[in-house]
Amino acid sequence: TVEIDPRLVGIEQRLVGLERDGTHVVIVELDLARQTLTRSDLGRFVNVEAMIAGDDWVVFVDQGGNAHLARDGEPVEQTLLRDAWELRWQVGTDRFWHPDFGEDGWGWGGPTVWEEIDITGAPTGVTQEIPLGTWAESVDPRGGLVIEVAGKHYSVDGSDNSLIGPGQLIGLSADTAVLWDCDDQLQCGLVVADRTTGTVRQLETGTLGDTLPPMEALWGYGGVTVEMVSPDDGMCAATLMEYDGPRLVLIDLQSGSIVELATMAWPTPAFAWSPDARFAFFLDPGDGFGDDGFELRAYDRDSGETFPVFTEPRAWRALAARPVAPDSDGPSPLVWEIDVDDSGSGHIVRMIFDFGPMPDADIEDTSGRLIWDETEVALCSIAPRNEAPAGRLAV
Repeated sequence: TVEIDPRLVGIEQRLVGLERDGTHVVIVELDLARQTLTRSDLGRFVNVEAMIAGDDWVVFVDQGGNAHLARDGEPVEQTLLRDAWELRWQVGTDRFWHPDFGEDGWGWGGPTVWEEIDITGAPTGVTQEIPLGTWAESVDPRGGLVIEVAGKHYSVDGSDNSLIGPGQLIGLSADTAVLWDCDDQLQCGLVVADRTTGTVRQLETGTLGDTLPPMEALWGYGGVTVEMVSPDDGMCAATLMEYDGPRLVLIDLQSGSIVELATMAWPTPAFAWSPDARFAFFLDPGDGFGDDGFELRAYDRDSGETFPVFTEPRAWRALAARPVAPDSDGPSPLVWEIDVDDSGSGHIVRMIFDFGPMPDADIEDTSGRLIWDETEVALCSIAPRNEAPAGRLAV
């Protein structure tokens, strides 16, 4: 077990990082819900440039651009994934896209065919053609490859090609696209595209100075990552290109306000959202770790505070999040036990359950259904009662 900030206890999320142990690199997995930290020695691989995490595997890239696969409980193996920096990960799966090199390599206009491969590098038999002279920047969460043509971004999947929006792509989700665009007078700024309605609106952004410096996407392993837009489509992480170096910022997609989190600690994204979009996790170079790594910190959207994840300092050299199960919106469903007290007039009904390490703020105003003899008889509000025994709630 490991001590973490109490605000994070109970979140069903697993964060994966790398820690240096002498001349070795160790994969560490932090389970926020259970407050456990597991370690797996990678051996000789020290200079890891980037990393992504699946449910039970990690793929990382060394400085030579070679991809390596670490499955839970198995030795690290070099995969058949070629030119790892050209891979485009299909987030939440064990599938990737990469250019089909062909027998004679690329022509003058670059590859026009991309193929889907599995985690070992074996082709799945699925291919996608893109226009000559374009490049797949990322994989669309809706399906298809994202390309740029004449200053606009499109999603190409062969059967239903669609416009995403104008300008440089900053962040992408299934419902929202965030882009940096300039008008005819070269006045540039952020635009937000609603992918369902097709509407595009200018975002009036707050600035950290007199003018807003250019924004760029968090480029990294898998191209323009689609994980920078928060799960509720309310915020987007981006790179703010300042004169003294790039900085990691969060952009509120409604108000336009900008929160600066840190100077860029890593050449690839070291960032993750919590499943409920309340917390943003990132690596902060800070002052105290030097070559060993960076501090894992969290930003709380509710309070506006940033704080260390661990109560005792630890140096991480990379950051990724395991995917959340598709049928899970966060904590596991609660199991309720109903006691009926027939004494006195009428019935007194209590719903009692073990709620574990859940803060009171997350319990209040939670809705529940009361079922009596297979009939729903009332809606009830759950709230903690001071005199109730620990671990019990009264309705």
